[in-house]
Amino acid sequence: DVASHGFVVVAIEHRDGTAPVSVRADGSVVHYKPLKDNVENPRDRVQEFHFRNTQLQLRVDEVLNPEHGVLALLEKMNAGDWKSPETGVPSFAGRLDLENNLHFSGHSFGSATALASAYSLIKSKGKYASALKSCLALDVWMFPIPVDVLRQPELKDNRQVRIAFINNEKFQWDKNLERIAELSSSEQVTLKHAAHQTQSDILVLIPGLVQSFLGLREKADATHHSIRTPLSALQLSNRMSASFLKGNTCLHDVSAEDKEENLLIDRLPISVPALTR
Repeated sequence: DVASHGFVVVAIEHRDGTAPVSVRADGSVVHYKPLKDNVENPRDRVQEFHFRNTQLQLRVDEVLNPEHGVLALLEKMNAGDWKSPETGVPSFAGRLDLENNLHFSGHSFGSATALASAYSLIKSKGKYASALKSCLALDVWMFPIPVDVLRQPELKDNRQVRIAFINNEKFQWDKNLERIAELSSSEQVTLKHAAHQTQSDILVLIPGLVQSFLGLREKADATHHSIRTPLSALQLSNRMSASFLKGNTCLHDVSAEDKEENLLIDRLPISVPALTR
C-alpha cells in the first residue's frame, strides 16, 4: 500500500533464521532456527536476548553493509549499475531520492530492525545518515534491542529522524511498553483490539474459520464487541503509515470517529490484559 503513495519499498528477505526458509542466489538454503535448538536453556532470558540480539545485528548488517547491504544495492540501482533480472533494464536509474528521502520501517522484529538500523546509521555519520527522515515501527517487539541503545541521543533526542509506533492492543505487554516509553518524543498510536498480524495480509487472505483455528483471530466478548474487521484495521494502519511517511502525524488523515472508536492515542496504558513475553 505504501508503494501506491509514490514510495519505492524494499522488502528484505532476512537470513538470520527467523524466516521459515530463505534461498540464496547460489541456491544454498537458510532454514528457520528455533530458539530451543540454539540456546542451552530456552527459558533463560539472558541467553534468549543474546541469541535474538545476534540475529538483530545480522539484520542491521543486511541493511547497512557498505558492500552488500540494501543501501549499497539501492545506490547501484540509482546509478544504473543494476539491471532487472526479468527485463535487463536499469529501471530505477536516477529515480531514487537517497539524499533527502530515506525511511526505515518494519513489523514486529522488523520494527526492532528498523530502530537498530536507524541508530547505527545515525551514530556512524555515514553517507546516508542525513538522508534518514523517519522510522516507523509497526507493533514492535523491543526485546532484541539493548535498553542502553534506546537511551542514546541518536534515537532519544534526535530531531532529524521522526519516530512513530503503531501498536496493536492484543500484542503489547508491560515490559515492551516500558521500552517504547524510553523514546518519549515519539508518536504513539494503538489500534484497539487488534492482533499482532493486523499489519500483514494474512488476516485478509485467510478465511475467518481458519484464522480462529490457528489462533489468529481475537474472539469478541462483552467488553470487546466492536472489533474491527481485519481489512478495515489494515486499511486504518496503512492510512496512518502513509500519513507519517509523508511528513505528517499518523493521525493527520484519520477521522474523528476512528480516533474515538478504534484508537488509543499517544500510548497504550501500562498493565494491559495482553500477551506475555
